[in-house]
Amino acid sequence: MNWKLVLVVVLCTGIGLFLYNEYKGSNSTNYLNENKIHNEQASTESAPKGEVGILEGQIVPNIQLETLDGKAFNLKDYQGKTVILNFWATWCPPCKAEMPDMQKFYEEYKNKNVEIIAVNLTSAEKNKEDIKRFTDEYGITFTVPLDKNGEISNQFNVVSIPSSYLIDDKGVIRRHVVGPMSYNWMVDEVKKAQ
Repeated sequence: MNWKLVLVVVLCTGIGLFLYNEYKGSNSTNYLNENKIHNEQASTESAPKGEVGILEGQIVPNIQLETLDGKAFNLKDYQGKTVILNFWATWCPPCKAEMPDMQKFYEEYKNKNVEIIAVNLTSAEKNKEDIKRFTDEYGITFTVPLDKNGEISNQFNVVSIPSSYLIDDKGVIRRHVVGPMSYNWMVDEVKKAQ
């Protein structure tokens, strides 16, 4: 009786594995084909040109905030310049890593029709004094608007920082990058955008 039970278990297992592999093979092939078609369509589609949005190829939405030094900031005032729009926080290690490169880049390119705007996610900070201490420590001289209630970071769908947008002189988003920017990346991308 023992050998009959073993034989039934082996046969059932074999049939089950065969059916599973057949099912998995046909479904994964369909999934892969559907996914390939979807990816091909996505890569050939671009963001609607001339529309305001946060995708590459769209016109960047306007931002109005107060800066760290208490001045009014309006992104539209920078139209005609190439802008790197960066979202960051003082407690973020990758943000700290990119700040020296951003400052170096800004010092070299600020007179070449290029601006860096570093929007601080103030709603995620412990206090405003940390931001001032941070900018002093890193010698930051570019504009630092404060997103006090998180409205702008929500509008730009910032879920991971640093997050940056390269905007051309017509206000069109040319690149979006999540993660720290290097000096060389900024130089290369700004040259492509100009």
